[in-house]
Amino acid sequence: MQKVSFLVILALTLNSGFAMYKTENFNRSPQPVADDTELSFVNGTILTLTSNNDKLYLASLNLTAMQLNTSTDPWAVWLREIDPETFIIGENVTTTVSLAPEVQIHRGYAYSVALEMDDIPQLSVYQQSLFGGAPLPRVQLSRNTNRSHIPGVVATIAVDSMVYVFYRSAEKTVSVVGFEIGGGLGAYEFTLTTNYRILSLSVAKGEALSLGTVYAIWLEGLNTDITAKEATINLFDGHFNSSTIASFSDELSPVKAFSTDYEVYGGIFMLRDSDNTKIYFIKSNINSTLTYLTKTTNMFTKLADIHPYGENFVLIWEDVSLEDLTTTLSYEIWKGDASGVIHPKTNFINYDGASSHAEYLMPGKGLYSLVYDKSIYPTKLITNIKVGQVLEGAYMSSLTCLALAALSFILLI
Repeated sequence: MQKVSFLVILALTLNSGFAMYKTENFNRSPQPVADDTELSFVNGTILTLTSNNDKLYLASLNLTAMQLNTSTDPWAVWLREIDPETFIIGENVTTTVSLAPEVQIHRGYAYSVALEMDDIPQLSVYQQSLFGGAPLPRVQLSRNTNRSHIPGVVATIAVDSMVYVFYRSAEKTVSVVGFEIGGGLGAYEFTLTTNYRILSLSVAKGEALSLGTVYAIWLEGLNTDITAKEATINLFDGHFNSSTIASFSDELSPVKAFSTDYEVYGGIFMLRDSDNTKIYFIKSNINSTLTYLTKTTNMFTKLADIHPYGENFVLIWEDVSLEDLTTTLSYEIWKGDASGVIHPKTNFINYDGASSHAEYLMPGKGLYSLVYDKSIYPTKLITNIKVGQVLEGAYMSSLTCLALAALSFILLI
């Protein structure tokens, strides 16, 4: 099999080791979770947070070699247990897995969906337990019969022990197929849309939705005739009800689907005005139309994420400063019916191009943040690794996802 690699090239500021992120307004302040001398963590290719059986882990995955003419490469994996309440360090686990470059983690397994350019291009999934055991057999996900079509992953979402892959099965067609963590292919595949507009799908799960059901938003049509669509999808049997939210003649972008922990679920959309004003709209199951939510006038400010917060939801904002070339993240808590703000925008992280940040929403525990500095010259080591809790978990239990967001991870160059 011929390997197809998707390398993300990040534009980073050269740094000689003097970078420093700043944190504030955390529910539990960030604490050191790895020493700067621990090469297993400071020399990783991917550094992330994950959880398994109510345990929080710092995970370091190091790509040990690039192999030609194969779809997978060997990765060395280090897991460090962290108490989600006290951040006291527990046991370490070390293993080796063989996976494709796009690695995700769920329920103690690392998996990757790979594009394989055989006679007919196909998507396949590779899996391996992080706690011992041989790699599982490769499972082909797509059923492509067109040699000229290259299937591509649009989004993935994990529901209990299953992972569902939304992918382009034809030029404008999005199909859905599932596989079991630690197992094989799901029992069925179904088509969601045949008029998909690229880079516009977002999927969410949560307590406001029934068991096995997710909510999706996406766009259909061309630039001058755009239709915003929504659907509640029963992933157990592939049945769904789709409807049109609105039609627009201007550029409209879905930002994120979401679900609160009680009654409300929906999606947020964004329109960019001629003066670079970004206007955000919300559509939920309790309002029948697209409703104005808020706007930003700074072209370097954007809505980066949305999380459930009990019956309400949290918006994560990203502001980039051209003066000092830093990024500031803030959270803002809204009522579930979008009628107003409960807690105003509150900054919690400021970092530059030589530092990194990744969020992780641990079900039932809270929203956590992994922060660290990156030294690009003369070495590529990372330092000052800390984990903190941004928001407490008493009100937070469901994980939403956009595109490949089953897990937040950072690929270091």
